[in-house]
Amino acid sequence: LMGGRYLYQRYAESQHALTITLPYDDNESLNNILSSARHKTEYRKTAEKQFADLPGRPGENVAKRDSGILIISEHASQSRLLQEQLVSLNKQTMIAKNGAEAMLLLQNEPDLALIICDVLLPDVSGIELAMNIRMHFDIGLLPIILIIDSNQAGVAASAFSAGVNDLIRRPFERAEVLARVKNVLLQREASLARENYKALNRELEIARSIQESIIPVSKPKSDNYKIEAVCMPARSIGGDFYDFVEDESSVAILIADVAGHGIPAALYASMLKIAFHNLREQAKFPEKLLKELNDVMVDRGERTFISCAYTLVDFKNKRLLHANAGHLPLLLQEPGKTRVRKIQPPGGVLGVRKAAAITVEMQHLQPKTRLALYTDGVIELINRRGEFFEEDRLIAILEEMRDRPLAEVKERLLTDLRNFAEGEAFLDDVTFVLIDL
Repeated sequence: LMGGRYLYQRYAESQHALTITLPYDDNESLNNILSSARHKTEYRKTAEKQFADLPGRPGENVAKRDSGILIISEHASQSRLLQEQLVSLNKQTMIAKNGAEAMLLLQNEPDLALIICDVLLPDVSGIELAMNIRMHFDIGLLPIILIIDSNQAGVAASAFSAGVNDLIRRPFERAEVLARVKNVLLQREASLARENYKALNRELEIARSIQESIIPVSKPKSDNYKIEAVCMPARSIGGDFYDFVEDESSVAILIADVAGHGIPAALYASMLKIAFHNLREQAKFPEKLLKELNDVMVDRGERTFISCAYTLVDFKNKRLLHANAGHLPLLLQEPGKTRVRKIQPPGGVLGVRKAAAITVEMQHLQPKTRLALYTDGVIELINRRGEFFEEDRLIAILEEMRDRPLAEVKERLLTDLRNFAEGEAFLDDVTFVLIDL
């Protein structure tokens, strides 16, 4: 008669709620009446607060709460009861009184962990709202639990068809509510893990394509030398690469290893390759070339650790120049000698600061000399027993295969690396360059 309404609800064995709504203009007088009442009474204004945060437990850091839970119900007492039952989950709870408010909240809070929705709402049914939500949110990433009455078992099929993940029946017990909510949240975590895994794989594919694009598609060919080169990207994709510069009287080899993995390392390696090609006129001056490469990478604005080695074979002047920037040694086998000699002039890594300290070591060039350049993915390859491939093993293979053709040396080295890994995926890029003069 006065334009109000009343509602009685039984939630559990000892939990009941009676809600009476009356239009009233004089809020102050109403508050005085309610404050003098003998029974516990809850009064809420029509413009109910949308966010209802329960106080944390003693010592709880509220700032650490995860993405929240949205409760959609026109019944304040039911929403409050659910909040109290879910407080142990340490998640912020938000309240919407109808479907329109819920969709507005979803626009502002897209990272919600869960929706608990009453099947009966004043503007739309919970099933229709679930269908609308599923048009925008994946069933695994934003689960929905629908609240129904015990005598509404027939709506279950429609609810699940609409994209609802689970049901809670009234009157509901705290233990059941927590169990169902925790189960749905665990399923969501599994879905998030799958999505992260897919995203990581997409990133690795991009990084792999970048890395493949910067590796030379063909090897230099000349009567003065033969080259065999390998760059096998690891599962996590690093920043290894090699490149060549050649003319009628010389050939130069650059091998580099950018610290890190994934797209960043692959992008830095591609930047280094571009800078290397832009500095081709410095190819016959190893010290100057590496210093200018360093300045280019430092000017990029973010510190990046890059180890690299640059070897210039000058046939005209019969000399070999080798510069090292924090990289592994050049392995050299002189004609008529089996034993490997290491060439490693001092030098710091590139990409840290300008004025990099680079030195060059010169060797007299002799025909039938064999050279080997490699990255740490070769000697730091690890097997199931935790053993490393190590430099000594690499040197032993080179010394054993000294008189064999270069192609056979490459295949032997690849075979030994794969056998050593015992079928396990490489954790770092495996890159090496072999040169016969």
